[in-house]
Formats: sequence, structure tokens, C-alpha cells
Amino acid sequence: MRKIAHYWKIKCPTCGAETISSAQEGTKAKCSHFNRFLPEESLVLYYNDLGEEMAVRLDSVGQICYSFSCPLCNEKIEACATEEALQYYVETSCTHFITLRKDKDDKASAVFVDSFGNVYPAEI
Repeated sequence: MRKIAHYWKIKCPTCGAETISSAQEGTKAKCSHFNRFLPEESLVLYYNDLGEEMAVRLDSVGQICYSFSCPLCNEKIEACATEEALQYYVETSCTHFITLRKDKDDKASAVFVDSFGNVYPAEI
């Protein structure tokens, strides 16, 4: 896996629009309700329809996401999880991707299997 992107997907509680925020790309807001993202405080600030600022907990509107490629076929894979990582989803058409897992040190890895049944764990 060559390039791994790490970013947040944040869903507006008012209109449902999705904002993307990453250290590399900055924040790309998709609606006028979005004000600021404060990852160090796990908060997102929005404006309601009256123009008042509201603080919303990140775990109620955000998902941490990783985008990476399969080491076998180079197909793009996007994996997103809630902040507590109790649930995650993966979007890909890669047939080699099997699952995500965390080790004892809380490091995430993706598991791939080739057509011969060989397993390839890769740290993300």
C-alpha cells in the first residue's frame, strides 16, 4: 500500500451534508451550517437555522476514515469507523480485501487474501 489518506467525514445534523476534513487537505464544508471542526476537543461547531452557534460532539456526527489501495490489485478502498470504532464500513470493489483489525498496541491493519489463499496483513 503506497498512499494512505486519513480524514474525517462529518455529517451536518441539520441538513445531512457531508464535510471532509484532513490535515493534508484542510476542511471542505458542503453546507452553510458548518462553522469549525475542533478535533483536539472532539467537537464540531455548526450554525442552526437561527444563526446561533451550536457545539456538537464529534462522535455523534463524525467518522474517522482511511483511504488506501489493495497491495495485490491496486483497487481503492475506503474504510470508515465511528470514533469509538465500534462499527466500521468499507467501500471497495476489491475482491482481496477481507477485514480490518487492531492489534494489542491499537494499530490498525487491513487483511487481504490472494487467489491461492495466502494472507497479507498490511498496517494502515
